[in-house]
Amino acid sequence: MPANGGLPSESPPPSKGRRPESGFPLGVSVAILTAAALAFLASAASAAPALKFMGLEEALAKSKTEGKFTVLYFWTKTCPYCRYLDQEVLTDPEVVADLNRDFVMVSLDKDREKRLSSRFRVNSVPRLVFLNSEGEPAAILPGAAEPLLFRLFLGFVATNSYLTMDFEEFIDHVAEN
Repeated sequence: MPANGGLPSESPPPSKGRRPESGFPLGVSVAILTAAALAFLASAASAAPALKFMGLEEALAKSKTEGKFTVLYFWTKTCPYCRYLDQEVLTDPEVVADLNRDFVMVSLDKDREKRLSSRFRVNSVPRLVFLNSEGEPAAILPGAAEPLLFRLFLGFVATNSYLTMDFEEFIDHVAEN
């Protein structure tokens, strides 16, 4: 009998398709991990704050009393960049927090809001028109931007930097500090 009590000196290779430490088939382990990850992501998503939209008159009144900017978000149903903004940017928890803290949001279908689209010269979507607390245009974000760049633009407006520099200068200023 060998000195190790009859046990082989090396472990045999694990059974094909099994994880040696658990004995569960690999497919079961992957399924369990996938289910756990999806449950975690779903709970994190449900815990994320929702973006608050309101009607134009209510938004302008709130903007004036709270000293916030009103954001007129122009979109259309058929715009793929609007869908990207809706699904990827305006659901980002940090973007939502920034918008809810410093801005009052108004969602406007460009095809239905022709008078406002014309007034603010909306010829393409998405377009975000930022109005100061007096209801005057302060800045415009034409097109969609990924969340980080979008947040930088929000900071550009919220800090009133648009009054003293252009957006590229603001980005350089942020990068230097």
